[in-house]
Amino acid sequence: MRLLKSSFTIKIPIQNKNNLKIIYIQKKNINLYNTTIMDSNSKEGKWAHPLENITNNNNVFRTGLMVYNSLTNKKEEFITKDGTRTVRWYTCGPTVYDAAHLGHARTYVCFDIIRRIMSSYFKYDVKLCMNITDIDDKIIIRSREQNIEFSEFAKTWENEFFKDMRNLNVMYPTYITRVSEYVNEIIDFIQVLINKTYAYESNGSVYFDIENFRKNSVR
Repeated sequence: MRLLKSSFTIKIPIQNKNNLKIIYIQKKNINLYNTTIMDSNSKEGKWAHPLENITNNNNVFRTGLMVYNSLTNKKEEFITKDGTRTVRWYTCGPTVYDAAHLGHARTYVCFDIIRRIMSSYFKYDVKLCMNITDIDDKIIIRSREQNIEFSEFAKTWENEFFKDMRNLNVMYPTYITRVSEYVNEIIDFIQVLINKTYAYESNGSVYFDIENFRKNSVR
């Protein structure tokens, strides 16, 4: 079995959990950015184009934009899930344990170009949510080496990351979420993956099951 090791883990040491608070996005709205491997509303568990689930197609915001769909291996007309001009875009941010490198710059500059084209040319209202991984093994180890709390250590490198992004003229995210603020939600989501047999637990960590995903994918 081929495995994709990930940073998913059920046993996450949290320090001063009661002092952590959400700054940029409310938990009640996080479901707007949640995605599942297959849309529960789609037919037979397969991916369905948003137009199939929108009642009145006359009110759909359409620009003629075509994007490559990695689930169907072909170009599809880009339509938001509810047919409006509001694009809810989730992107993985950095794991903040060290300085940003050229790979970070390339990734976020490319995303920024696409975001600007969608906003300025196609006139979409793009709401970009970026996640910051501010707790993992590397962060905990390095913060202990420097004898400071992981949250303070991670915040320092998060600030440095966004300073670098400003110097590259990369637009700031609409919303920011941090792993330390959503540990319970992450565990719940991981449990969903386990229940769907797309992930499994081994020695305290959870791994994504590539073979099971392939068997049940739309390809």
